[in-house]
Amino acid sequence: MEGGRAARKKANIKVRQPLSEIKIYETNTDIAEFIKRQEDIILDELNIKRITITDTLEEMGSFTIKPNFKILSSKFGDDMQDAIKDISKMDTYKTMYNYLKNEKLPSENFDIINEDIIPEIKGKEGYESFFSNIIIVEKSKTALDHAMPLGGDEGVLIDGNEVERIMELTNGKGAEAVIDFVGEKGSTSMGLNMTGGCGYYYIVGYGEEIKILAVDVIIAEKNIVGNLVGTWSELYELMELANKGLVKLSMQEYKLDDANKALHDLNDGKVKGRAVLVP
Repeated sequence: MEGGRAARKKANIKVRQPLSEIKIYETNTDIAEFIKRQEDIILDELNIKRITITDTLEEMGSFTIKPNFKILSSKFGDDMQDAIKDISKMDTYKTMYNYLKNEKLPSENFDIINEDIIPEIKGKEGYESFFSNIIIVEKSKTALDHAMPLGGDEGVLIDGNEVERIMELTNGKGAEAVIDFVGEKGSTSMGLNMTGGCGYYYIVGYGEEIKILAVDVIIAEKNIVGNLVGTWSELYELMELANKGLVKLSMQEYKLDDANKALHDLNDGKVKGRAVLVP
């Protein structure tokens, strides 16, 4: 949904203007089926008449692979120019297929990984294309290392410069959508600062007040959305995905007598996933 809104924003086309088609790249058949089951909601939310799902990147448009100079300079040092030449020789579509699967990139002489490049997409004539990255923000390295293999494209450690890092990763625009699972200890202010213009800040966790000047919301056209637990149909879909092995439950069990230790571990960011007390 956010990708569709972002593509409209990129093309400067408001949601009130109906469009004929949205084309989605997805290689997982279970997720593709899930999208089709949500078709009516997606079409209504984005004001679009038809959804097409493809597993062929060539149908989405053309790609440009740019080197991430900041990462490459610290990673390769004096060999940076040779690494850049290596990146320029990589097959564009093969690189993008591997990039989106988090697989090894087709570099000949260097170990080039996703963070070393900045891909850009240009839609075919009559289309605007957009692809999204999932950025995970965590306060502990343990939690971040645990979360990244679950689907993160970029990881940001909270160190006082996290907002600047998000702006850097989004070319100064801010995130299209921020989901705040914490909702306390400054996360609401941080999340709103990470949210770009016309973006959506979804608040799931709770514990503190959301404080932002009305003029800042109006000028940037930010959207604040509260989320409780979702709908019964969404819960059903979630359980269906879990049964197919597409959702991984991550938790750490504590005995009831160790409740205080569980609280301390949660506060220190040592828990991987959810902390569960058992008798």
